[in-house]
Amino acid sequence: MVLFNVIEEGVYGLLNPLTRNLHRINETGKFIWEACEVERDIDELVHMVQGEFDVSGEVAHKDVEEFVDRMTKFQLFEEV
Repeated sequence: MVLFNVIEEGVYGLLNPLTRNLHRINETGKFIWEACEVERDIDELVHMVQGEFDVSGEVAHKDVEEFVDRMTKFQLFEEV
C-alpha cells in the first residue's frame, strides 16, 4: 500500500512503506497515478494524458512510459 501526500502545491509524494522511500511527482504524475486506480494499459493512459494536458501523442507516450517505468522500478506499481 503506497501512501500519497501533498508536499506543496503542484508537488506530491508517494511513500513506499516497505522501503520507506519517498518519491516526488508533479501534476502529470499525479494525474497518471490517479488514473491507475483502475487497471489501464499504456495506450489508454497516453490517450488520457494527451487529452488532459493538450500534448502530442509522442510527448504523452514518453511521459507515461517514464512514469510507469519509474513507479515499477521503485515498487510503487505492480505489472499485471
